Amino acid sequence: MAEKSQGMSCGGIGAMHQMVKRIGLPEAIDRRLELLKLHLPYHESDHVLNIAYNVLLGGVRLEDIDLGLMRRGPASPAGDSLPGACARVNLP
Repeated sequence: MAEKSQGMSCGGIGAMHQMVKRIGLPEAIDRRLELLKLHLPYHESDHVLNIAYNVLLGGVRLEDIDLGLMRRGPASPAGDSLPGACARVNLP
């Protein structure tokens, strides 16, 4: 990669999130999984997808999310924000 180029470790996550929304996966998760009494502001699908995106971005344990290694990223191509994931900081 050229010196002036900058890459992100989460380079296809926006496309992945857009596909997930297009096929209706969040709604399917919310219909079939009942864990939360209130959905303010998050639904079950937000938590499930956060864990899935953590794995896709190289996270190996839940603490990777809790420690702030996964940051809320830029808006996806669909214009909505990604649930809890993008831009991984430098991991050893």
